[in-house]
Amino acid sequence: MSSPPNMSTTTTLQASPTGIRMITPKSTEEDTRLNQVIAQVVSFIQTNLCEVDKLTLNTGLDIEDSPRLIRVLDAYGVRYFYHGSILVIMGACPLNSVINTLVLNILDQRSTILPHELCPYFSSYRAGILCSGTIKGKGVRPQLRIKIPDDSITFHHPGKHTIYDTIMIEVAFSESRGDLHREMLQYFEHYRPAQLAILVKIEEDLSSRTPRTDPGFRDRAAQLLLRFGNDLGKEIHATYLENSAHDTSVRPEPFTDDEILEQIQVEDWIGTIAADVEVWDLMHSEPRLRGSRTRLFPTPDRNSVPYIYAGDMIPLALHDSFPNLNVSQRLAIDTDLLCMRMAALIPRFACWRAINFFSPEDEDEDMDYNADDDEGEE
Repeated sequence: MSSPPNMSTTTTLQASPTGIRMITPKSTEEDTRLNQVIAQVVSFIQTNLCEVDKLTLNTGLDIEDSPRLIRVLDAYGVRYFYHGSILVIMGACPLNSVINTLVLNILDQRSTILPHELCPYFSSYRAGILCSGTIKGKGVRPQLRIKIPDDSITFHHPGKHTIYDTIMIEVAFSESRGDLHREMLQYFEHYRPAQLAILVKIEEDLSSRTPRTDPGFRDRAAQLLLRFGNDLGKEIHATYLENSAHDTSVRPEPFTDDEILEQIQVEDWIGTIAADVEVWDLMHSEPRLRGSRTRLFPTPDRNSVPYIYAGDMIPLALHDSFPNLNVSQRLAIDTDLLCMRMAALIPRFACWRAINFFSPEDEDEDMDYNADDDEGEE
């Protein structure tokens, strides 16, 4: 009897952490799809990783049985997770790292509102969690039951060795405020430990960026291409070099981020940035905006500073377990600190965009794998 069309006749046994399982080599159609997914993933990482908060991709593959895809993701060092055929790659927008400062600001102040003996049991946590459901509706960010919060503050129960993610933190740059609110609702409705959600929204007005037709910008862009650009950058942006008054025969120099920061004008690459924060809690099992939305950047709002209470940081059911806990003690999020951090991150983002302009990554040069190297392994 002949084998089905497009299927290998060879079947192998492969050891796995869960025991021995049968691995059937992929059909030509599956292998073609795998190559398409890898190309899409590499393109996203090289061009949009710092522009998009998350990429959610229905690969149409069993990712668990696609080691070549896993190796590509690991080679780039990106944060990702998957469930079945769904792959989620976490973005790396420099502006979003403002939440690192937010988390440190909260943890640095915990000793002012919590009993001294409990302070060592709080930390930042970015591991995957499993929600019991999703929130219906459409947005930029599709929802999954399995997810990785952008950040969270956890309480490690000193007696039970149980970790509770009590404060969930999400940040959005490319995604909408509606997506942030759906994330908050998913935590409150489908993830029992969550008691507080802190949402940071960052927006950019690209219309305020220097126009690409501006003669000054075109001259500065040509200088960057000639001094630091690679062949691909010069090919993509060849029009900037036409009729350039600069010496086009110079050889590109190696560069560092600091050197590029000295050469660029931030407003050439970044539009006006605005950022704000919302703190949501539960009141009678219903989500409630605590206070009002608070502006973080460009000028911090000092009149509506959001507060976090000691009771927010420890699960409600455990409050009575700690007699020294005063749940009404509170700390204020330092909006001035977050504003300063955002101001420092904007030039870094401008630097990334400039480098991606004059020296874009070339897939063929960047990856040391070959799509044919792993034939027979899967």
